[in-house]
Amino acid sequence: MELKENDQQTLLSLKNGNRDAFDTLFRKYYQSLCRFAFNFLNDESLAEEAVQNTFMYLWEKRKNYQIPKSFKAYIHRSVYNECLRIRKWEKKTSEVESTYALLLPEEWTDNEQEQWNKIKPIINKAINQLPQKCRDIFLMRRQEGLSNQEIANYLNISIKTVENQMSIALKKLRNDLAHVLKQLPILLAFFNL
Repeated sequence: MELKENDQQTLLSLKNGNRDAFDTLFRKYYQSLCRFAFNFLNDESLAEEAVQNTFMYLWEKRKNYQIPKSFKAYIHRSVYNECLRIRKWEKKTSEVESTYALLLPEEWTDNEQEQWNKIKPIINKAINQLPQKCRDIFLMRRQEGLSNQEIANYLNISIKTVENQMSIALKKLRNDLAHVLKQLPILLAFFNL
């Protein structure tokens, strides 16, 4: 199925869930979009991630998809926006990692390292036991450094829902981890518990 820029039928087929239409669009634009994204991100794997995320979003939202006059312009703009989101995420992740590094001592004493080795799996287990939505929002906020607005936009939910889920996650983690986080108080600041 050859897609022409004005071939509205392929886009209509995509909207109706036709996998072949999606595959046609993906094959036609993937390589050029990866090159396009690479110009912004300077990283091949991030460029591929931007393009894949864009197509994944297109597929997930296909039922509500408004067919544009120019799919080529639309898909390039979508990839560009995804590149901006990834750049922002990369910057925030770097900032979060830097903040975390500042919170931790440069050198662990043997006792601190031993305590951390015992506590880390307990923390991970407590986070993994959060309800799915709470866990996703908590990790997006604390590990990826996304703002409440960015999380709301990404998950297509309200900011109030993000705030409520973060509150639930923090309350549960406070209760579940209170006894272990006392052993390494510096982590209390990081988890804002």
